[in-house]
Amino acid sequence: MITDQAERLRQLIAKKAQGVDLEFENVVRRVFGENKPIFVFLGLEEELLSFCNFSGNIAIELSKFDKEVFLIDAYSGKVNTSLIFGIDALNNLREAGRGNLDFKDTVYPAYKKVRLSLGWEEIVDIGNWPINCRLNFFDYFNNLKESADIIIINELSLKFSAVLNNVILVFSPTQKNLMDIYKKFKKLTSLNLNEDCFFGFILNNVTSLAKANEFSRKFITMSKEFLGKDIKYLGEIVLSPEILKSIKAKKPFVTLYPYSYPVSLFRKIAQSLVKLSLREEIMR
Repeated sequence: MITDQAERLRQLIAKKAQGVDLEFENVVRRVFGENKPIFVFLGLEEELLSFCNFSGNIAIELSKFDKEVFLIDAYSGKVNTSLIFGIDALNNLREAGRGNLDFKDTVYPAYKKVRLSLGWEEIVDIGNWPINCRLNFFDYFNNLKESADIIIINELSLKFSAVLNNVILVFSPTQKNLMDIYKKFKKLTSLNLNEDCFFGFILNNVTSLAKANEFSRKFITMSKEFLGKDIKYLGEIVLSPEILKSIKAKKPFVTLYPYSYPVSLFRKIAQSLVKLSLREEIMR
């Protein structure tokens, strides 16, 4: 017990030295705890729309395994996952944290078993919220968390991914993206010191399966040789005209074209995530 506490203290000192916001980390751990499968999807800002498209559709596919899914966008802004569902989502945590609306009004039904909430990076400012807002926040989302089987957090910055245990990089296979995501992953591995953290990646907007396989091998090798980190390839999503049409229509691709080839890839990745979530439950 003493050894565990000493190790935890060493980790906190190391994280603070790397610039981790320890107050933010404490809030994240208090909200999400350790008793739910949580996946942090980490994307690139220049691919935000396709990143949102991926996470919205994968949430639907996860729900088809009889899972209640709570989907969270960490970032604020006009481009977010609500566009994929055709939801006019105007409320995020900022106004609720100021006491201008109820926290329940920041959660939207997105699909049969999928709920969506936006702007979660705002909790970095929770120390400045009125005390009643802070209490209401913890009460409401602790109850909501308990009703979810799987939680997905989308982010672009290294906040939630620096704290939680399952981090999955989502990016398109281009040379520029490879270098950008590698830099982000390198920084992440210096921040996330959880020994049992799972790292994975998914290639989005793939135009050639052969190129995707070559690209995945390259990224795995770079991560292992230069960072000393194992990272698992979880699959790819092939770019198709139907995906582009669904984005323009503001409707999830997997519901518009349920029998198309790309949907089978979404389903395969969702199945892998379900297996990972079961692994998490067994380990606990």
